[in-house]
Amino acid sequence: MLIDYFLVYFVLMGYSEYEKRDYASKKSIADLLADDNPACVDIEFEIPPRSKAQHRPVEF
Repeated sequence: MLIDYFLVYFVLMGYSEYEKRDYASKKSIADLLADDNPACVDIEFEIPPRSKAQHRPVEF
C-alpha cells in the first residue's frame, strides 16, 4: 500500500513541486522507505537486466 501511495503521489506531483521537497535528494526507493521504517534499511533490490531476446523485431 505504501508503494502504491508513493507512485500515485509522484505521478500527480509536478516536477517543480518535486524539486522543492526533500524527496529530490533521495537516491533510491530504499532510501525513501528507510526514512519511514528502519526495518527497511537492509532491503536489497535485485533487478535483472532485460533480455533483448524477449522483444519482437520491429520494422521501420
